[in-house]
Amino acid sequence: MTTSGNFDMRGVRTPSHTQGLGTTAMDCQKAIEKLHTYLDRQLTADEQAEVKAHLDGCEHCGPAFRFEAGVLHLVRSHCSKTVASVELHRRVRITLQQAPLPKTP
Repeated sequence: MTTSGNFDMRGVRTPSHTQGLGTTAMDCQKAIEKLHTYLDRQLTADEQAEVKAHLDGCEHCGPAFRFEAGVLHLVRSHCSKTVASVELHRRVRITLQQAPLPKTP
């Protein structure tokens, strides 16, 4: 017996039911496909609202969303840019001001 279906980015089978009413209903596969752009806030306001409505009401996609949001939070909090100190900026500026200008040919 073969099974067919949709799978999320972790290889977990996702149901293909729809969550919502009318023409704004979104199925789980579409919600999972838009999950990263949703988390990065790169969707239009309407798309953002549609995905949010699905995630809020779907017992299958909610855990995937929480997992991905948690990973994104960890990455952002541990892999942020390191900012140079004011003192380092001052020393570099002084060094550059004191350096001779290169000769132009």
